[in-house]
Amino acid sequence: MNLEHDVRPAPAPVVLTIGIPAYNAAASIEAAVLSILRQTWRGSMEILIVDDGSTDRTVQIANRLSQQYGAVRVVQHGGNLGRPAARNTILRESRGEYLTWADADDERCANNRAVRFDELLASAEAQAGEPVI
Repeated sequence: MNLEHDVRPAPAPVVLTIGIPAYNAAASIEAAVLSILRQTWRGSMEILIVDDGSTDRTVQIANRLSQQYGAVRVVQHGGNLGRPAARNTILRESRGEYLTWADADDERCANNRAVRFDELLASAEAQAGEPVI
């Protein structure tokens, strides 16, 4: 799929990490990632996919997306450790100042991230330094 705009991340620091825990999500992971890359928000971001020991082609698809789009990064668990472990890995590996979650079968409308992130930055929680959205 050819996206109309450059989806390479801006140089460090990464502002937003979008964490995706994935297990046997070969049928949906590409559409989920592409819907994030099509977002109208143009800040520095990474999409961090944690493959939790999938037995289908999830990790191969995720690795291909990582090679194709510099904003995508993949971490692979050696086996199925469960969704909480995948989320904990995302928390540890995240490079963003802010963090949000997506599921491996989510498809987002084009302005979803822009609206939510702008609201966060204007909110009292952002002023208090709350790092997770």
